[in-house]
Amino acid sequence: MTGTKKTLDSGRVILSQSLVEYAFFDYSKPVVVCFNPAGMLLTKEQVNTNKHAWCYNFLVKQGINVLAINTIDDNHWFLCSELEEYLKGIAPQLQKFPERLGYGASMGAYGISCFSSTLNLDRALIFSPLLPPDSDFTQDFRDIVGSQFTIVYDSFDAQDKEIASRYPLGTQYLNFHGVGHQVIESMAKIGYLKTFFLAFYDNKLNRKEFYQQQKNKRNLVRYYSYLDRNPTRKNTKKRQLIIKKHKLLYMMKNTDQVLNKVTNKLSKSLKKRIRLLKRS
Repeated sequence: MTGTKKTLDSGRVILSQSLVEYAFFDYSKPVVVCFNPAGMLLTKEQVNTNKHAWCYNFLVKQGINVLAINTIDDNHWFLCSELEEYLKGIAPQLQKFPERLGYGASMGAYGISCFSSTLNLDRALIFSPLLPPDSDFTQDFRDIVGSQFTIVYDSFDAQDKEIASRYPLGTQYLNFHGVGHQVIESMAKIGYLKTFFLAFYDNKLNRKEFYQQQKNKRNLVRYYSYLDRNPTRKNTKKRQLIIKKHKLLYMMKNTDQVLNKVTNKLSKSLKKRIRLLKRS
């Protein structure tokens, strides 16, 4: 599958509401378990044409053992008995690996948190975790060990800050300020996400490097547009004017990026409407 490295075992299981894919290359190295964010929902048509689960291709190209879970047609937050039973069944096979790692963002971060005990995860890297409506956090995450989790989020986002604060003592926090809920997307856009993930995989995360990389947020239109919302409600009028000035200058110099952002936003909105129409 990688062109240079063969799998010892691989498979693709299509459940009624979820896709599960795995590729195991080396049982002497860690396995990474991934759950998709809501924006990476797959349609049945995509699954039938062999579209891969979120992050599966990336990890396979690195020759990293992977178990990837992706929602199909409905973002059910991985709360379905069929998926739960499947993961319970495959969990013993994951014990062959020296370490089990979790990786997810937003809704996927919830999936990692929810199944960390079932899958016996040793460490987890999650971005901007969310909770489903009416979720009982204490009940859902009662078996989480704080030292397992590294949470990357923007504490300027009130909802994300509140949810992140509910994780147990011992949780490691890394703040990526000024982009709101779009932390993982922003890290990818500045070209740092792959390096950061691989450092986590090797258990060599470098906090100093992480915060040094944040200067590159100034190359993102998201950074200026989010700060212009005054998310903390603490900006003075002077600071608000400074932010608007820099936002305007940035947009004038980077019209292509601004246009791409608008186009992507419209595309996501259209896809969401189409999914809702198909389900109605």
